[in-house]
Amino acid sequence: MRIGNDATTDSVIGDAAIDDTALDGPSDAASCYGPSGWQVCLGAGLGSKTLSGTINTDTSPEHLAAAPPGWGGLQPDACFIVAEVITVSTVLAVGSRPLALVATSQLTVTGLLDVASHGSTRGAGSQSIECKPFLRIPANGGPPGDTGGGGGAGGSFMSRGGDGGSGDAGNHQNGLAADPILGVPMRLRGGCAGQPGGGLSGTGGGGAGGGAVYLLSGGELTIMGSINASGSSGLGGVNGGDESPHGGGGGGGSGGLIVLYGASSIATSTTTMLVANGGGGGGGAAAGGDPQIANGRDGNDPLVTAPTTPAAGGCRRYQWRWQWRRRRQRVPGGRCCDRRHCR
Repeated sequence: MRIGNDATTDSVIGDAAIDDTALDGPSDAASCYGPSGWQVCLGAGLGSKTLSGTINTDTSPEHLAAAPPGWGGLQPDACFIVAEVITVSTVLAVGSRPLALVATSQLTVTGLLDVASHGSTRGAGSQSIECKPFLRIPANGGPPGDTGGGGGAGGSFMSRGGDGGSGDAGNHQNGLAADPILGVPMRLRGGCAGQPGGGLSGTGGGGAGGGAVYLLSGGELTIMGSINASGSSGLGGVNGGDESPHGGGGGGGSGGLIVLYGASSIATSTTTMLVANGGGGGGGAAAGGDPQIANGRDGNDPLVTAPTTPAAGGCRRYQWRWQWRRRRQRVPGGRCCDRRHCR
């Protein structure tokens, strides 16, 4: 869905099995699971595992030393955790590699499996190298004086991110989002980062894209909890001080990717949420004033509990407030304002 200026869009969530094509295993001792291009071949006697806490996909002692046989040549390196039975309680997955959980018999998620990006914490495999370039860079703002830079665009993945807002009341160009990818993703990859806002004295950084997770069960896949692969919010623009250009807010990161496969079934509860939404864009800074007051506010991360509600953008700083009869009065440092109200 469209989030709006400086924000991102939802990415696709794979919530069912891809066309199942059986492939011969690498040996008689191994059995292969999953659809073509997403297949994993494993032996017997893998035992049971219960996962909780933080999993770093680069350093976790739980993951295999190498990708198992059958993992497609087009697929990226991933953190594979395998067992006969896997139970996921509440897990936060971080690191540069996507997370792949493979159970040969039963895989159950009872709590929140979180591969989303949050602020400076990036979800597992969140920064994809396959992201397309932004279509336009936001202007920095100024000279002359302290006119403002344009806002950064949101990251694009399965849907196009929102374009940034223009700076200096429309006089300075905004960032334009990249084109989305076409078709269903064929690789386990994360989302795309938002674009930094324009500014010479400091910019609002773009939010990180959401992470990527693959849940594969050779039997039943049951999700009683929720999975979050959302992108993070963009940062607010930085005030440059008097007679210096003030920065535009950064765009939010796009959602990442959730891929689910259950050989016999995929079951969810009435409270299950599968979320891969984009973060809200940061607000632009005001001209002049105390930087602690005039800096734009950061955007908001998506809420797992409200998956159909777009993540809110950061508040834009104006250097005025509305008075009665709609007269405007300039105020030092400015307040966080919309078109008619300041707070």
